[in-house]
Amino acid sequence: MHIGDRESDIYELYCLASELNTHFLVRTCVNRLAENTTMEEEMKNVPSDHQGRHRILLRNDKEGAHEIILNVRWKTFTLHPPIGKAKQYPDLQLTAIIATEEGPKNNNARVEWKLLTDLPVTNLAESTEKLEWYSHRWKIETFHKVMKSG
Repeated sequence: MHIGDRESDIYELYCLASELNTHFLVRTCVNRLAENTTMEEEMKNVPSDHQGRHRILLRNDKEGAHEIILNVRWKTFTLHPPIGKAKQYPDLQLTAIIATEEGPKNNNARVEWKLLTDLPVTNLAESTEKLEWYSHRWKIETFHKVMKSG
């Protein structure tokens, strides 16, 4: 299982994970081509049974933590490779999970995660499971930072 931030939003990585029979959960930074439109347009038409709310404990830079409520939407669709790479790479069946913080407090920046995964997501429990995985990514990055800096 590969979990990555926006720097991992690489179409070739998605294809390679499929070839290697592994899975991924990546925060996307590109409004990719999907179906006959774009990923963002597809996510505007999410049925109500593919939406919900989830509470999550979020750590900040000062090692404090606070709870936030996320509005969650998920949808599975066909994602197309970038136009210049359409002949080299196949279309992929992926699920987008969009989680947006409800009313951020204290003028904090609103949390908005746009995740892509090749794992099945059919209900709120499966989508929030992926959000929890992604939320732990900072622990992993902190561990690597400590290992590198001593």
